[in-house]
Amino acid sequence: MSPRRTERAARTTIIAVTLGATLAGCSDLYFDRRDTIVLGGSDALAANQIAQTVDPWPAYSGNAAITANGQKMQSAVERYRTNRVIPPVSTTTSTFQSQPAPLPPPLPVYVGAGGSNGGATAPSASAQ
Repeated sequence: MSPRRTERAARTTIIAVTLGATLAGCSDLYFDRRDTIVLGGSDALAANQIAQTVDPWPAYSGNAAITANGQKMQSAVERYRTNRVIPPVSTTTSTFQSQPAPLPPPLPVYVGAGGSNGGATAPSASAQ
């Protein structure tokens, strides 16, 4: 190799090593191994409070006595059982009207007690 070519290769190597060492200083490997939850750090008190919270749900979330209208619910179930469901009224401002899907036929209602088939007998007259 000629001396010029050797000098050029040496310069290129020195520049590449210097650039690599400079960019290695920008690595965030140090930040990947820290004892904080977020990058901001200094939140050990908040982390301990969350870890030691007994019940994070609000007090009203355990209320099992949900008020409801039994008559209204019973009539809705009866309409659903007899396949007389009231279609919902659209509350949108769109003028597009979609066609309701056809309803499937009602399922037969089996009445009776006991038997070799687990209590199911012939369909009752009220289901036909």
